[in-house]
Amino acid sequence: MTQTIEFVRCDVKDVEALQAISVETFTDTFGSENDPQHLEDYLKQSYGREKLIQELERQDSFFFFIKSNEEIAGYLKLNVGAAQTEPMEGNTLELERIYIRSAYQGTGLGKRLLEKTLEIAQGQGMDQVWLGVWEENHHAIRFYQRFDFVKTGAHSFFMGEDEQVDWIMTKTLEAE
Repeated sequence: MTQTIEFVRCDVKDVEALQAISVETFTDTFGSENDPQHLEDYLKQSYGREKLIQELERQDSFFFFIKSNEEIAGYLKLNVGAAQTEPMEGNTLELERIYIRSAYQGTGLGKRLLEKTLEIAQGQGMDQVWLGVWEENHHAIRFYQRFDFVKTGAHSFFMGEDEQVDWIMTKTLEAE
């Protein structure tokens, strides 16, 4: 069977689907590594319906679903300008979230989402793309390193009272 891949920009009408995949993929990725109550509190705070609506309506934030054979397989969230979660020097785009559902991991869709991110950044004339990744997420770090992201800093990320460290990884884009 041929796999058809489609990118769909999300808007407010997609909030329920975005909320469902956000909770599912975050829990699958980090649930076993965190206190269940801290995880539940984080999910309510970060992926609540009203919070996601605010993010979807923000002019400098962009969400995209990746669909495989018309099924939502993953998503990403990009930020530019004041929407970025950290102040950055220069003309930068933040890859804040990139998640693939468990059933689709290992199928190349994560790579496709990252390529989409780089395409958007270059199309907007950005000089760099950056992201934060948990220092214990070795699989993700290796993935980003394959795309020439390098560690350029770190910041704290709180899961409840548990302070964790995210690496800031940056990729400098080639001028076209």
